[in-house]
Amino acid sequence: MTWRQKPKDSAVREILRLFTIEMFGKNSSYRSTVLVPDAKNHHLYPAHRYQYGNLPGKWSSQARFPRGSAIAGFAWDEPTTLIKRDLGPFSSERQFRDYYVNELRMPSELISTLSPHTRKIRSIFCSGLVNHRDEFIGVLSIDSTIPGAFNSISEEKMQKFIQALEPTLEEV
Repeated sequence: MTWRQKPKDSAVREILRLFTIEMFGKNSSYRSTVLVPDAKNHHLYPAHRYQYGNLPGKWSSQARFPRGSAIAGFAWDEPTTLIKRDLGPFSSERQFRDYYVNELRMPSELISTLSPHTRKIRSIFCSGLVNHRDEFIGVLSIDSTIPGAFNSISEEKMQKFIQALEPTLEEV
């Protein structure tokens, strides 16, 4: 059984839920997402998500992130690196689009796939996820609408979250 077959999706969502609440409380300003590569390994897409107050599996994004593009794609390129970045605020849709295309190297045709929530993100944390054979299996992305939200979060706590997710993703 491969991790793409997803019989244990609820286990991944439960880890996202527990850790997000443990780290940030019952605060809808934080959203945790596990992105996985598509079957051809061309793009990452959101497979699991938790945000306090939102129902599981109910999100509007059809986002796809190519390798080396946007922060999730950067984490795909460097799966052992923890990436923290502050974004925006963006005063216009054009400024948002220019930042994503020019700074984050996202193809312009994919900008329209981003959810309205993405335009509100002010802080993001990403890390690649690998299995026990050191093979890339996805990306953990935690974002927040709060500027500087991850400045005081220790890398040790984030590593704890990652270590809890990786074995579960191998099973699903």
